[in-house]
Amino acid sequence: MESALEFTLSDYLTARRRRFTYTADLDRLLGDDGILVCPTHGYEGWFADGTLPGTDRPAGPEGYNSGEFNLSGHPALSVPAGTCSNGLPFGLEVVGPRYRDDLVLEFGGAWEGVHPWPATAPGYEPFTIT
Repeated sequence: MESALEFTLSDYLTARRRRFTYTADLDRLLGDDGILVCPTHGYEGWFADGTLPGTDRPAGPEGYNSGEFNLSGHPALSVPAGTCSNGLPFGLEVVGPRYRDDLVLEFGGAWEGVHPWPATAPGYEPFTIT
């Protein structure tokens, strides 16, 4: 919060203009009914202890692709898509035009219908309430 005090009104307005330009560019790309599909994150999954496979460094927030759409206000949904070569799951992010949550949810439902995800991880018993 202290570093935010160093930003000037001009800095803030410049950032707002860049955000509006980015949002307008994405609006033009998607049109009224376009869907953008991309990986949910740019890493090959990370382990439960937070480290990236093949390294001793922790995964950070920079690998996620969701921030751009949080910034623009476009609806987005992550759906399970498969497993990486190291056995960790990965997802796809589905992004649609602003105010078209229905389109994103419809796509996600269709994806899930064709690519159902198991209720439990391999080797585990499902949890049941008796």
